[in-house]
Parts: sequence; structure tokens; C-alpha cells
Amino acid sequence: MPRTAARAVGTFFLLLAAACGGGTGPNLPYILSDEQIRAIVPVLAVGALEPVFTTLPGQLDPLNLSAPLQYSIDRTAVCPSGGTIATTGAAGGDVAGGSGSLNLSAGETLVACGITSDTTTYSVASGPVLGVYGLVRYVAGTADNVQHLFIQGTISVVNPQGQIALCAVDLTLDATLTIRSAHVTGNLCRRGVDLSVTWGPRPQARTPDTHSLSKRITIR
Repeated sequence: MPRTAARAVGTFFLLLAAACGGGTGPNLPYILSDEQIRAIVPVLAVGALEPVFTTLPGQLDPLNLSAPLQYSIDRTAVCPSGGTIATTGAAGGDVAGGSGSLNLSAGETLVACGITSDTTTYSVASGPVLGVYGLVRYVAGTADNVQHLFIQGTISVVNPQGQIALCAVDLTLDATLTIRSAHVTGNLCRRGVDLSVTWGPRPQARTPDTHSLSKRITIR
């Protein structure tokens, strides 16, 4: 094989190894472990569930149902190991007579969101925003006990060595409001996800509207 061709083949296999997570130096990609996936998913899930179902009423005002309803969502949480996850957007729709759905369109923005797994802290960022979607249903003026939200987009995860994992996010959240629990399924970083999370009681109103997720997540 000519020397130029041999160098080209060698370069190709080095790039292939890096793309598949085989690199060990800084700024090279790596593969997330199951433990890391298990630590990241609840933060993404609760970062969406709590702002949405804290902002939207469990019981609609019967005197305010003649026109389409519109709610703004804007909450920021402190991640378990520092940094923030902010959820902003809106939910609106026609619930004349108290029955119908609010169309939710929101986004999660993670900024240096610190998540610790196996005593090591990783920094997670959204790329640039994770979409949060769903139809929030009401029946006879009351929010349906079972609701379904969806999170889609990409995140980057940086380990202490500076290695970066770029991950696609495609999660379904099947939430039960009365017990503040959600079954989370889907994929993160091409890995299957199947776990349950709970989120804490409704927080007191604060200014600015910032709270911590570190004591509000339970994984089952």
C-alpha cells in the first residue's frame, strides 16, 4: 500500500475510534455509563414536570372558561450539583365548559447543570434548548390525573477530564398528578430508558422563582 494511502487509512481509524467513544484525551467523545444515564434522566424529567404542573391549575376557574386560556411558564431550578435548568414556554387552548386540552410548548435550558454519579460530577448543557411538549387535559374543570409530556432535543455532557458526550434526548413522561410520580421511557444517548421518578410538594412562591431540584427527586 502506498505510504500516503496508509496514512489516510490510519487517520480514518483514529477518527472512527474517537467518534465511537474510544478517545481518552480531553475534548474527545466518550460513552455514558448506565449510572450516568440514571442520574441525568430524573433531572430532565422533574425539570419539566414540576414547572408545568406547578404553573397550570389543577382546578379551572368556572367563571373564566368562555375564552381560550393561556398560561406562561417560567421557572428556574438549581441542579443537584450546581448550575441551572430553566423551563420557559406557554400552554393554551379552548376548554369551554371545563373540558378540553391545553397545548403545551416549552423548552428546558441547562447551563452548566451539575449532576453527580458515582461521586463524580458532570456538567450538562442543552443544545441549545430541549423541547417540552404535550396536551394537558381537563375534564369537568379538573386536570386529568394522568398526563403525558415529551422531551426531545440534544444535550452535551462533559466529564472532569474535558471529554464530551453529545446525546440525543427522546423521552416520554407518563405522569400521575395525585402522587406526583412519572414513568419515564424512551432513549438518551441511544440507550433505552425505563424508570420512575417522583417530584416534591409544590414550593412556596419565591422571587425570583428559583428553587433546588437536589431534594425534590426520588428515583424508583
